Amino acid sequence: MTSTRTRAVALALAAIATIGLAACTSGGAGGGTTGGRTQITVVDAPVAGTAPLWVALEQGFLEDNGLDVELLPPSASSESTVPVIVSGSADLGMIGAATVLQAAGQGITVRVIAGLSRYAETAEEDGSGIFVRADSGLTLADFGAGTKLGVLGVSSQSTLATKTAIERAGGDPGAVEYLQVPYDSMQSMIERGDIDGGLMTEPRFTSALQNPALTQISSPLSEGAPGLAEIIIFSSKTWLDENAAVVEPLRKALASAVEWIHDPGNEDELVKIIAEHTGLEPNTVNEMRRSVVRAELTIADLEAVEEFARSYDTITAPIDLEEILAP
Repeated sequence: MTSTRTRAVALALAAIATIGLAACTSGGAGGGTTGGRTQITVVDAPVAGTAPLWVALEQGFLEDNGLDVELLPPSASSESTVPVIVSGSADLGMIGAATVLQAAGQGITVRVIAGLSRYAETAEEDGSGIFVRADSGLTLADFGAGTKLGVLGVSSQSTLATKTAIERAGGDPGAVEYLQVPYDSMQSMIERGDIDGGLMTEPRFTSALQNPALTQISSPLSEGAPGLAEIIIFSSKTWLDENAAVVEPLRKALASAVEWIHDPGNEDELVKIIAEHTGLEPNTVNEMRRSVVRAELTIADLEAVEEFARSYDTITAPIDLEEILAP
């Protein structure tokens, strides 16, 4: 079963993402009802860590909890999703937890609704990698002054974890030039030498492993931030104030989805769902290292993310986690 109705609004979202964050304070786009269910719009994210939301859609867990969710096209980056949500052009977004807390530290009234995934704790489970040209001879310790690293967002949580991994390997993360690069351009830019290396996460990590022109030199998420809360669902304060009754049904639907994902008997159907939402072939999905999915999110989880972000000064102002996490 599916309640997904994707609208062609990518250009609109890109335009909205240029709006200044501090000016974005209006309410959400959804909150109406259809067939007795509450309508919600969610900005999609092309990463495997959002699988619980996809499963909740396709298996009817959202409908069972009275919710009608519409997926909107992804934004250009996690940072650009924030203004889309706080401007009221969409109700919910799915991005790294650190990015949401960084927005809160800038005075943006965001609210955390639920968790979706967290980083792996071992390299064997980690679906992230820093890749370089196979003939470059580069190691992680070589990343410092004069090197360029492609990332998904310059101040995103995955980039912060990558900086930690570089530092622990003996490199100089503060001297690296970080360039925001689209998922689908990362491998070709590394091959051409436009960048010295690139951070790849699933669903593009596995294809990079299979590319003979590239070699993996690090598993940065498990090396830099093992077990840290990864992708979360967030809203604006205005939307949450007007739709507080949606939080508990949404959390129940996601918890059901996580339980469903963990059932080995659902593996074939899970592969089909991930393939549909990522555009990958089922065989590639079978080989992917999937995110550690978990819908539960606590104050302690957010405290760990905040401490991590503050270590790189991406959060400097006081923030109230008790207020940011929806009750």
